Amino acid sequence: EKTEESEAPKLKMVGYSGGVIKGHWYWGDLAIDLEGMQFPLSKYPVLEDHDTSRKIAFTSKPITSNGKLELDPEASQFLDTEASLEFQKNSLAGFPYQSSIYAKPSVVERLDDGEKAEVNGMTVKGPASIWRKSAFKEVSACVFGWDSKTQASAFSKEEMEEVDIEYLDKGGDDFSEETTT
Repeated sequence: EKTEESEAPKLKMVGYSGGVIKGHWYWGDLAIDLEGMQFPLSKYPVLEDHDTSRKIAFTSKPITSNGKLELDPEASQFLDTEASLEFQKNSLAGFPYQSSIYAKPSVVERLDDGEKAEVNGMTVKGPASIWRKSAFKEVSACVFGWDSKTQASAFSKEEMEEVDIEYLDKGGDDFSEETTT
């Protein structure tokens, strides 16, 4: 988005729409609870397709409101890299980028068939997974995001990483732990 001819382009991006991501390769139908998302850093990378060699920009803590995760155009800055210049040129030409976030879950609620839960102001129906707690890592511009309701003006199948996850026990407050890759 270019505001005035003399101003530099600004980055407008919805990283996560807040809804259910259908058919994720590992999690199945997935919702990410934005109230449980942590943002431990002051700056975050904006990449192309989660590729750390394709740096586009950096941003401050994303805005989580109205059940969405969005970047603040005033707190995001493009880099002078080939990937960034290509993204800006393609965006200004109207290329329909989507986006994807990379976060690490730490507490996951699994819904069985027929079960329901509230997430980001909506009802999620099982079978589904809900990341109740997670840590935000980065956001990427991509051709097709797992969340098709995103836009750019992680979920990466390729990268496998070991993560300690607690699963909510439906019978009480106890947690079960599992390490997954």
